[in-house]
Amino acid sequence: MIKTFDFHAAQQQGSGTWRVPTKDELPTLVDLNRKAQEKKPMIDEVAFPDTDPKKLWYWTSTPAGESGGWYVCFGDGDLFNGYYEKRPFAVRLVRRGQ
Repeated sequence: MIKTFDFHAAQQQGSGTWRVPTKDELPTLVDLNRKAQEKKPMIDEVAFPDTDPKKLWYWTSTPAGESGGWYVCFGDGDLFNGYYEKRPFAVRLVRRGQ
């Protein structure tokens, strides 16, 4: 089961060597071949087999203005920003650099 969080709670999900990716990092997970073929979800399902087709919006760590954040929709493969800080989106953590 994939948990969802508002923007502020999402920022608290990383710990230790794990963190929420930036708006420049998260879109790199979009599978461009699947996007070109309009196959959903637009993420490598072998690498990310737990992707829930009903929860395709993922927060980044990058705020957008005073009450929003950047997020990626793996339903269409695009990066968005907006005043959706209260929306329940998922989080996909990445490892901190060494």
